[in-house]
Amino acid sequence: MKSSVFAGKNAIRNYLDPSNHPPLPLVEIPSSLNPYHKNVHIFAKLMTFLPLGNVKSIPAHALLGTVPSGTRQIVEASSGNTVFS
Repeated sequence: MKSSVFAGKNAIRNYLDPSNHPPLPLVEIPSSLNPYHKNVHIFAKLMTFLPLGNVKSIPAHALLGTVPSGTRQIVEASSGNTVFS
């Protein structure tokens, strides 16, 4: 089992890296909500279990990985949750 402690210079980057966390849980949608009912099982991936609680943390982490060393300012042009992530 991996440690849940992220320390040092790359602590935030390591925390946001999905490979440092267990796989996201899948939950089967109840048959009463399944429009196909028979022969098809639908599962939902619980994206709220991501490090920052939303799917936008994945592209935000990828954006940070492209920033050259020594950069002092990052301007991200999107609006909404990607900026907050």
